[in-house]
Amino acid sequence: MSHAPLQPVPLSQEFVDDIHARLLAGQPVRCDLPGGGSLHMERPLPFLCVYRQPAEDDFGTRELVHGEASYLIVPHSTTKKEITLLLKTIIELQSERFGAFLMIEIWSADDADVEAAFAESALEPTEFRPAFSIEVRSPHTPLRTIEALRRQLERISHLKQSAAVAVDTTPNATLGGVTTLVTPAKLREMGAEIVGVCVRPIYRNHNTGELYPA
Repeated sequence: MSHAPLQPVPLSQEFVDDIHARLLAGQPVRCDLPGGGSLHMERPLPFLCVYRQPAEDDFGTRELVHGEASYLIVPHSTTKKEITLLLKTIIELQSERFGAFLMIEIWSADDADVEAAFAESALEPTEFRPAFSIEVRSPHTPLRTIEALRRQLERISHLKQSAAVAVDTTPNATLGGVTTLVTPAKLREMGAEIVGVCVRPIYRNHNTGELYPA
């Protein structure tokens, strides 16, 4: 049976309860959120990719999660109260179902990083290899989880160049904006962990922000 996407509505308790009912029944969730966000879960899964739209332009980064089976795009205009209510509902339900849950927040590195690499290389930016940094601040995140994510990212290639993947597990590791909504300590209480993935934005011009042709 197909389920029509929900129309954009405020993230009220009624809306979140509807999401909860769909997930509890094992149904897919595909809905638009106010401000240009979206929630897409093809089926109950033990992970959620999250992209938070920053205040400034960030062309191309939100599209990186579109190929995932479970993702949340958070508009910059969404309030902390609204999105926290939705996140906690998803996390608690899926963690109870699977025994664990992983949040993967994705953001782009500064375009200046690409500019600096271009200045030191004979390659054009469109020829750079993909590069990712897995950011893990919590010492409780299982190493097997980090290693599995690293292997998946290393499979990504561009012009026959495999992705370069760094892992930062120091206390100073950068985490994205989700931790301002649900702290790592609160996530652990709900049986979940969070890792960040910082992406080198080789998919756009570092001067103009325009996307390169696919």
